[in-house]
Amino acid sequence: MVPDSGWKAVFMGRFDLKRVVRRFYYELALSSGITFAAVAGGGLIATNASAAVPEVKDEQFLEQAYGNSKYISIATGTQQLIHNAPATATIITRNDIDALGALYLEDVLETVPGLHVTHSSSNFPPVYQIRGLTAQVNRQVLILLDGLPTRQYYLADQGRSGGGFPLHGVQRIEIIRGPGSALHGADAFSGVINIVTKGIDSQSAEINFNVGSFNRKGVNGGFTLEAGRLNGAINLGYEEVGASGVKIRADQQSISDQLLGTSASLAPGEFDDAMKVLDLYLKLEFDGWELNTSILDRSEVGLGAGVGGSLNSEGDSSTTRYTAQVSKDFLNVSAGLDVGLKFSYVGYNEFARFFIVPKGAAVPTPEGLVFLPDGLYSEPEFKEAHLKSDIDFTYSGWSKHQVKVGVGVEQGKLFDSAERRNYDNQFRPLAELTVFENEQAFIEEEQRVSRYLFLQDEWNLAADWTLTSGIRWDDYSDFGTTVNPRLALVWQLDYDFTAKFLYGRAFRAPSLAELFLKDNPILVGNKDLEPEELETLEFGLSYLGLPFYELAVNVFYYKTDKLIQETQNTTTNLNSSSGRGLEMEAVYYANSVVSLEGNYSYQTSSVVDTAESFGGAPEHQAYVRADFKINGHWNVSVDANWVSSQAIVVANPKFGFPSEKDKLDAFSSANININYLFGSKYRVGLNVRNLLNSKRVDATDLTGLLPDHLPLVGRTFVASFSAQI
Repeated sequence: MVPDSGWKAVFMGRFDLKRVVRRFYYELALSSGITFAAVAGGGLIATNASAAVPEVKDEQFLEQAYGNSKYISIATGTQQLIHNAPATATIITRNDIDALGALYLEDVLETVPGLHVTHSSSNFPPVYQIRGLTAQVNRQVLILLDGLPTRQYYLADQGRSGGGFPLHGVQRIEIIRGPGSALHGADAFSGVINIVTKGIDSQSAEINFNVGSFNRKGVNGGFTLEAGRLNGAINLGYEEVGASGVKIRADQQSISDQLLGTSASLAPGEFDDAMKVLDLYLKLEFDGWELNTSILDRSEVGLGAGVGGSLNSEGDSSTTRYTAQVSKDFLNVSAGLDVGLKFSYVGYNEFARFFIVPKGAAVPTPEGLVFLPDGLYSEPEFKEAHLKSDIDFTYSGWSKHQVKVGVGVEQGKLFDSAERRNYDNQFRPLAELTVFENEQAFIEEEQRVSRYLFLQDEWNLAADWTLTSGIRWDDYSDFGTTVNPRLALVWQLDYDFTAKFLYGRAFRAPSLAELFLKDNPILVGNKDLEPEELETLEFGLSYLGLPFYELAVNVFYYKTDKLIQETQNTTTNLNSSSGRGLEMEAVYYANSVVSLEGNYSYQTSSVVDTAESFGGAPEHQAYVRADFKINGHWNVSVDANWVSSQAIVVANPKFGFPSEKDKLDAFSSANININYLFGSKYRVGLNVRNLLNSKRVDATDLTGLLPDHLPLVGRTFVASFSAQI
């Protein structure tokens, strides 16, 4: 006898996949003896197993359940539910940031499946590895601030002092795993991260204080303003933290000392990760025009393990970034036609001082080995200015189509480059610090002009099918033209069950340093570089068993080509790599008191020509988190992250490719954040990171030169107080 249910359709030849899948999940829930139903106002009530499962006819339920928290804009350039977006995406909300007690961007990114945060040895800036794709600095992930690219031309990252992006002024973070160049252009290679700052509707009048380990001190706050038709929001913060005192047993100079009979190395010594950060965000609105501005100043930033892997007894770096963007959306200019305008500016000022090799070292010169009682000391500096104009047209007047066309131009330059140093261009010592500028500087003034044109079509093939296709053409003055397409098919089997088939290509533009750096004992540029290339295929499934759980799984395969590597003191495009992997995530809302979430990811990558492991990133990662809301006063969040062992990367002298020689041990880390709310305006909190004081080590880009790699900090404490004004 066939059960009188949705399964009967299978046996009667009337197979309806949507109905079968939906029925499967419902019967799974019923078999557990309890379900949850949504009630007016968004609350949850428990019911017994015999209760009827609510039927929902459209997506209004999703919108009511999510509010604005699960909308994403960087997948297509327009707001849409993440469930239906043609991308593999994650959203981190302000509630997530507060629950975790996260202070910096890297604190929350480690919670994203398939994303691992490691660090570069010099200056210790974070490097965001997505699906195993990695570089020496953070140049393969495009970072947007309120939709504005903030990359620096010099290194194609966030600057030498690029660590410690504070989150106090951030409302939400949108993350796409996978290529994004068809919409966003250069450097949307392994992924895109859009940091959305607090606006007029989300910024409250508040002030926050925090103190903690390593002499941490911080204060930040914000407020809104109204003056007639002018509205605005401002957020300002300052913090400083001392060096963590992590020990480095041996460094690059230790090896040189053994070979040359010198004793210049400062190892064993302390890792320098101190910093001071000042940031300001201002948003203004007037008659539909919006102005977003920011200043991010990082000063006295420690040099980490030093430049080139040699500890420094003195030295630091400073980077100041300025951004401004004016925008306006003209709606219904004509029937079904919207027009968007953007004009933006990004500026960088950077200064550093450091020893390339320490005092008492020896280096080879054309005349032979030279001993350097004063070391090789350098003070490089430069500035950058980028101007960008964009216009896009969105037309929805055709049945079942929404077409977006965008065009833009960016003109930027690196200028005022200069260097004070105590050695000449042949690395021979000079009697005093000498200024080298213009054509004698480590990099000359360089200009970069880029133009782009993109076309995107969102086609509703049927009620449940949407095909998003796009293509973007980019032309660069210093390396030429590249074209990157995308294709995404989203099949909404039901309002709560979605399948995605994704294809995309991406590119990473060579940085100016990779192209034009000169007179440097560690690395010189190569003007013949081509952009890196990536091609990706993905398939994903997601199910929203609202209001009590969410499930998602996706698999991917990618191939890279022309990866830029450092070989024999210069840069070159090498052969390709390939990778594949799996990502799974789940969220369970047990009740109004307890929620649980977790994810697991796997990736493996290898060099195509040699089949050797590409290394440098963990193959397995797992993350779990539990949130508890007690008595309306206590909020407790406990989370833990596990990172598998990973291949140690060394340069293969024959091919210039990574080669797996050994593995770093796996490690785990647990954190706890406790908040107590009293009254309606005050909160005190305690955050403990690496609660169990686990030993953790990052793989370094200088394997063989830093035998201990990069030991990470142990247990840390931060206490905080917040007040609504």
